[in-house]
Amino acid sequence: MPVIYIDVLLALNLFIDFLLLSAVSRILRLPPKRIRLVLGAVAGSGCSCLLFLPALSPPASLIIKTICACAIVRIAFVWRGFMLYIKQLAAFLVASALFAGIAFAIWFFAAPEGFYVINGVVYYNVSPLMLTALTVVSYLAISLYDRLTHKRMALGQEYRLIIDCGGGPVGLRTLYDTGHHVTDVFSGSPVAVVRYGAVEACLPENLRKSVCFALDGLNAVRPGGKEQASIAAAVGSRLRLIPVKTVGGTSLLPAFAPPHMELVSNRGNADVTGAYIAVCKVLGRGEYDAIIGTDLVNLLERSGSSCRKR
Repeated sequence: MPVIYIDVLLALNLFIDFLLLSAVSRILRLPPKRIRLVLGAVAGSGCSCLLFLPALSPPASLIIKTICACAIVRIAFVWRGFMLYIKQLAAFLVASALFAGIAFAIWFFAAPEGFYVINGVVYYNVSPLMLTALTVVSYLAISLYDRLTHKRMALGQEYRLIIDCGGGPVGLRTLYDTGHHVTDVFSGSPVAVVRYGAVEACLPENLRKSVCFALDGLNAVRPGGKEQASIAAAVGSRLRLIPVKTVGGTSLLPAFAPPHMELVSNRGNADVTGAYIAVCKVLGRGEYDAIIGTDLVNLLERSGSSCRKR
């Protein structure tokens, strides 16, 4: 057993896990929360102490590492639903496997002095100065990437949808999709598709129950049961079903017109009250909360033009 310095082990794996978690955040286009990424990296650094265990069989090593990965991902990212959590976990496992494969190849073919891979944990007897230099270089690389991607996003415009249903306004990260042309069949008003979890807290109780009932389906309606009460609430809240085409086909989503709705971008804002929001359970990969189309963006541009003329 080679001499292992635990401070070097923890520091090196803290550095590695932070970069892996940052990579997952980039791959899935998740808004990064640095403090959570650091906490997740700290948890991963603690898991590196598996190196001190006796040699593990491949199945045991896989099970233990999967459990550790589940905990690390749960700590590092905000909970946005089970499906997104599975995607985060899968991306982290793939990134970790790629890194482990590269590390093993370096160890097997080059065998640099002080470089070890034990129980799937990487250890390299690197000096504090070198580790600091690597950290600075990696931080500068991530910062440069942030600046470049931020500029590209700014050129493509960033949008936020502000919705107020009576319980206070809520701001939604919004994706502008030029292929989104959903409108209400009866009024012709534009429709934004919104993730339920993003607006749940601001919905009045009756409307929340109605939306939940509509999302769960109109099945097993029993006379005098809770289902009939939910239908009555849906009618009272003027909830309607709007057909929305997705990759998986066409589905009916519950929709309503909020008392106040505003579209905001880095070029201005516009009152889009009267438009509808259609609510779905899952939207994309969790990187945004709402999708809007050209109709709503045109309202924003016309509003900006009017302001400039004045």
